[in-house]
Amino acid sequence: MPFKNQIFKKTKNLLSDHFQLLFKTAKQNQLAIQKKENNLRFSSFKKLREYQKKVRIIFLSSCAVLATLILAIVITFPNFRSKAATFGWVQSSWSGGASANKANHATDQSTWTKFSSKDDNVDVSGGDVKLAGIAGSVVQTTDTDFNAGNKGVSIGVSGTGAGASVMLLKANGAACTIGAECASGGCVTTCVPVCSTTTASGQFCAFSGLAYGVVTGADGKLWLDRNLGATRVATSAADANAYGWYYQWGRATDGHQLAAAATTTTLSLTDTVAAPDTNKFIINNTSPYDWRATKNDNLWQGVAGVNNPCPAGYRLPTSAEFIALTYALGLTTVGGVQIGSYGYPDTLFASTLKLPLAGFRSYSGSWVGQGSYGYYWSSSPSGANAATLDFNSANVNPAYTYYRAYGFSVRCLKN
Repeated sequence: MPFKNQIFKKTKNLLSDHFQLLFKTAKQNQLAIQKKENNLRFSSFKKLREYQKKVRIIFLSSCAVLATLILAIVITFPNFRSKAATFGWVQSSWSGGASANKANHATDQSTWTKFSSKDDNVDVSGGDVKLAGIAGSVVQTTDTDFNAGNKGVSIGVSGTGAGASVMLLKANGAACTIGAECASGGCVTTCVPVCSTTTASGQFCAFSGLAYGVVTGADGKLWLDRNLGATRVATSAADANAYGWYYQWGRATDGHQLAAAATTTTLSLTDTVAAPDTNKFIINNTSPYDWRATKNDNLWQGVAGVNNPCPAGYRLPTSAEFIALTYALGLTTVGGVQIGSYGYPDTLFASTLKLPLAGFRSYSGSWVGQGSYGYYWSSSPSGANAATLDFNSANVNPAYTYYRAYGFSVRCLKN
């Protein structure tokens, strides 16, 4: 064997034998020596252990010296550490077209005006970057399909057809202009619940853009706290803001009830007044003084009655219910006959219903008794007339009848 190979083999064996001393126990090394798997020789097991300890101390010391040396070099020569850099630029124009030039790091590339490539659906015409149009089609669903969809309680649809829009609905208390903006469906400058059968005494609700409260009357029934059309609860018996609207008996809320409504002498042939007189107060100075050409006793009969002007779940009181109310207030006998001879407006205003002296609009179109008389329609027809609750400073009558062409107040009762 050549001399060079012998030196290499001996060196390899020596390193291998000492490597075993570093990482194997003394007993494992003694066994390897006995099996001649390790070329080292010792006179005793004690000598083996002492030698193995020295080898390990020398190895660990060498490692510590080497690590210290590397650390000292890094600290002394910081330029040996690696560095990184970030470079950016602003694309000022896309109008130059493609370029074969490659971007190289330089001190200033702000005048670059060309790009290397783009996708087919990216449009760079006109100096802008935008997605190019892709041909397609849109099918509009019908209003019925759209409105019947499950939009959730916070999603609303306003308008129809091409004018329809989708909106997030507002919570109660949020500012609004129409009920369609509100999740509860009611708007009176702010979102409030719509008046319904679930509106309890002491709560407020919205109907036809106006706010109403619900109160318990002396009779134990639930009533709206103000006349239909009133902007507030009466602050006095002669509070003009609490008068509200003036309905001809049996008519719908079609505009005729407004104080500013124009008049017409054309009688209606149907329960719904036809154009152009739909929103006009119908004058009739001839018996039986009705706004209809022929009377209809089936109007305003209950919550589902034809032309019922009250909110859903509400109706006009019957004449018998007006009698029960005045009896509960101590103004009449159980049969509706008045007790005493004065103070009736004070008692009715002081009640939870706060009934004002709204006066009335005559079948001739003139205004009478505002601040002095109170006239409230019941739903009870009586011959050619209909029953009312009427009162003034000297009288109270919960069952007196009047011509149906009169314009009287309406106070709604919860069914």
